[in-house]
Amino acid sequence: MSEKKLGLKDTLRLAPKITLPKNEPNVEATDRIVQKLHAEEVPQQTVLPEPIIEPVEEPTITVESRRITLDVPLDLYKQMKRRVFDDGVTLKKYILELVREDLNK
Repeated sequence: MSEKKLGLKDTLRLAPKITLPKNEPNVEATDRIVQKLHAEEVPQQTVLPEPIIEPVEEPTITVESRRITLDVPLDLYKQMKRRVFDDGVTLKKYILELVREDLNK
């Protein structure tokens, strides 16, 4: 009984090598293009001053906490992200507010 060779080299057939023509760079044409680009006037851009944004520091209260992980359906997650973006709060603050409201009923 002869053993069949099942290695990659034995089962894969590659196309024959094709020699590609070598392209010589056209130095003169490249120099003309570079000279043309450097000769063009570049409009000066107006630099606007950076807006002054002062960070709002929230008081930090160290409270013992526990980390939880939730699997949230994608459509619900997208809705939550839109809501927190519109409200300008973090997802953590949003969820904690909802839990506090529910527990204080």
